[in-house]
Amino acid sequence: MLMLPLPIVVAIVLLTLLAANREHLTGDSTGRAFTMVFCLYAASLTLIGIRWAWDIRAVMPIAALLSLVCAVVLYLAFVSLGREGPAFSLQRDARHLLPLVALIISSLVSAQLSEVLFIGLHLLYALLLTRLAFNWPESLRLVRLGRVIGCYQALWLAAVLSVVNALLEVAITISFAFYDGRYAGAMVGYANVPILFLLCISAMRAGSSRSRDHDSTSDFLATDKPETDHASAVLSEQEEKPQSTDTALSPGSDASAEQEEEISLMQTLQSLLVDQKLYEDSELNLAKLARKSGVPARKVSRAINSNTGLNVSQWVNAARIEAAEELLAQPDCTVNEAMLASGFLTRSNFYREFRRQHQCSPGEWRERYLRSDLSSCSRN
Repeated sequence: MLMLPLPIVVAIVLLTLLAANREHLTGDSTGRAFTMVFCLYAASLTLIGIRWAWDIRAVMPIAALLSLVCAVVLYLAFVSLGREGPAFSLQRDARHLLPLVALIISSLVSAQLSEVLFIGLHLLYALLLTRLAFNWPESLRLVRLGRVIGCYQALWLAAVLSVVNALLEVAITISFAFYDGRYAGAMVGYANVPILFLLCISAMRAGSSRSRDHDSTSDFLATDKPETDHASAVLSEQEEKPQSTDTALSPGSDASAEQEEEISLMQTLQSLLVDQKLYEDSELNLAKLARKSGVPARKVSRAINSNTGLNVSQWVNAARIEAAEELLAQPDCTVNEAMLASGFLTRSNFYREFRRQHQCSPGEWRERYLRSDLSSCSRN
């Protein structure tokens, strides 16, 4: 009976998960990027299994290069959740080929240099993912607001696991250097393989989160007022600051003017969300709110947080729940119709948000409303 090594079994499980979720992951460029992450990690696990099950050491250079490719592609896939255009662009992302070229050259020069560079580059991309996680919600501004929390959790999971994986590579290198690789196999089996599996799970959670409105640059070209990417928006915001400080009379007046600006922006955002019923758009994200309000995404997020104490996703979901309440009060409207009409995409997210605000399900709320007995189902 053929016994497959654990890494190969995990690779087969990953490909099975990918096949089961292919419709969700291949709908846009970002989803296809995370699909590539799945395939690369499955290939990496297969090579790891070949190396440790049958002691074929010739695959190790390929496995090392593939491991770094996985780290680079995973980072670029998460980056695509916060920038316009396709997930990958050779002109824009060509600099990320340099680490791969450097690793190939170093492996031809010195094995020790190659190991040091390999570990260093893994740490670099792990830290880049961590920085991306710290920069939320701007780094996830193209994610549907209904899925932004789950995507944020997936980003943090990927960042932490990438750091742990890089440190594990250090431990494996030490095992070979001082203990003749005595503990390397156990590290791979009990730590490396589960980490790669969980990284793929985080990729699956984030893969279908990006709004379809931003899958290409067509939406950008169609706007009357061109929408810049996040970096350009931040630069323009920084360029405007000296002009505003020149006319400022005092630090107090600066704070007052900023507060008035946030209040005015909040009124604009409230009008967009409620009066123009932007909450009905299931593809709504932070970038769209920023574009329609004419300010950078960071300002939108800050204004909502400072005026409501909520993040952008919670604020939009509150408006959607209020709209759902109005629909649920109508006897001829079903719960599913109220969910879709108020902008929710999934039943789980709708029920979770409704319970968070009312401590009861939509169906229970409707029954109590029709009986005019909402006292036990009040808001927090």
